[in-house]
Amino acid sequence: MKRIALLMAGLTATVAVAVVLTLIIVNALRTPVNGPVRRFDALFTDVSGLIIGNDVRISGVQVGKVERIHLDGKNARVTFNVLTDHPLYQNTTVAIRYQSLVGQRYVEIAQAPTPSAPLGAGATIPLGQTIPSFDIAKLFNGFRPIFQTLDPAQFNRLTENILQLIQGDERGIGPILRDIDAVLELTVDRQAALQAIITNLGDISKDLGGTSDQLFYLVNDLNDVLAPFEKQADEFNRAGKDALPILRRAISLLRYIENTVDGAQLPMYDVMSRTTPGTPTIIAGLSLIPDLVQGMRDALIEEKTAPPTAFECKNGVVTMPGIGEVSFANQDLVVCR
Repeated sequence: MKRIALLMAGLTATVAVAVVLTLIIVNALRTPVNGPVRRFDALFTDVSGLIIGNDVRISGVQVGKVERIHLDGKNARVTFNVLTDHPLYQNTTVAIRYQSLVGQRYVEIAQAPTPSAPLGAGATIPLGQTIPSFDIAKLFNGFRPIFQTLDPAQFNRLTENILQLIQGDERGIGPILRDIDAVLELTVDRQAALQAIITNLGDISKDLGGTSDQLFYLVNDLNDVLAPFEKQADEFNRAGKDALPILRRAISLLRYIENTVDGAQLPMYDVMSRTTPGTPTIIAGLSLIPDLVQGMRDALIEEKTAPPTAFECKNGVVTMPGIGEVSFANQDLVVCR
């Protein structure tokens, strides 16, 4: 019973926290801005994800709320309010932006560097001055095989930079190009990965109708990088097919040489042993040359302050008849057992 009571208490607390968070979010969406407002309409070709109660912002600062969304022929008409101390002009641009990667949107008002005549309350901003929403799933679903190789931090940084680029971030295309380069380093087929990125960004560019200049430049730059590889792809393929038979014959020849050398070692050793009975002794002596050279080098380099001491072999000396004098120019050579 005690365990059941604890489980019920935990479940109740979880539900209570979820309800409180939901109420906070709903109130944040419904809470109007403080002060007198004016209403405007804007026509969009796509308002996917935008809901009533979303923020209206200028330079990231909330200045109004979305009041109504409905169809106007083939387009969508959005009614929103703006504080009266923030006028809109005839050359003002209105865009639907991503507030977060979970899909929450807001309406951004972008003022022109040189404002024209002000708009009166109730005016409609035409399609030519609006930037519609876009389906982010269309962009990232095509990258799903690539994103499986990324860690969450890389994925979040790449997606944030893509969103900022599409939404007109003034940092330019530098950050997204660095992220794309990091992604391509993890892929086996770099050309296929780059082609997928270009295709998906191109689809988004078409949906935006050319209103995102930064995205347009990025797609063009990436396409310029990929185009030379596409033109040479057939030549690379033909060169590989032509070289394959030659490589196969070369591999067969190298294997034959390897087997011949391996098979000739023992017969050559037998011949040398029969013609020169001292062959094993000579081989044993030659194997000592590296140690002898190292010892001579140490003797020439190191300064010996103490007189040399006599060296004695505890287990006796190995007799090397004749080979020592022949191999080491009549120098005394002592080999301990």
